[in-house]
Amino acid sequence: MFSFFIEILGTILLYFTWSPQIKFPHLQEQFFYSLFHSVSAFNNAGFSLFSDGLSNHLIHNSYGMHLIIAGLIFFGSIGFPVIQDLFNLERIKKSIKTPWSGLKLSTQISFYTALILIAFGTVMFYFLEQQNSLNGMKIEGQLISSLFHSISARTAGFNTIDFSILGTPMLIIFIFLMFIGASPGSTGGGIKTSTFTLIIYSACLLYTSDAADERSSVDLGGRRII
Repeated sequence: MFSFFIEILGTILLYFTWSPQIKFPHLQEQFFYSLFHSVSAFNNAGFSLFSDGLSNHLIHNSYGMHLIIAGLIFFGSIGFPVIQDLFNLERIKKSIKTPWSGLKLSTQISFYTALILIAFGTVMFYFLEQQNSLNGMKIEGQLISSLFHSISARTAGFNTIDFSILGTPMLIIFIFLMFIGASPGSTGGGIKTSTFTLIIYSACLLYTSDAADERSSVDLGGRRII
């Protein structure tokens, strides 16, 4: 039901944000383009009906559309268990008094890790691509493009710029983000954000403790993970 709702909502939003430069022969085709890209984005497929992807010159600067697609990718990548927990009505009522109260440990790991990775990718793309793909863009275009590719590269694969001009450092970071991928129970791939977080947490524990204290489990958020 959530998939159906978010994809229809995405279709409606995309329908009204296509660039006026695109001359759809009839309204049915405009609706189909909107539906196709909404489903493709939410399911982290990365398929586009444009031969050169979203870097097509007609929609290259359609930043509103880019944000909608980025939002669809994000909701598809954080996982249905996380979505169910975040939008649980009983938990939301409690969170009015105590923000983020009652979030499951798995939700916290997936959600916060995703936000950290998005922020990391956005900052790195913004600073590393100033003289490459972001050259000549206005500040809002640079920020939105950085955010979009940080979200998309990790789980979907859409592009609004020409990847052939990306610098090697950014390509290496993209490989790192793609390797981690999405969250458990989502429409994305990768080793999953929870696995990455536990690996880093376990490595930190191992580094800060004596070899004699090595254990086959870690304690995180008041839970023991074996």
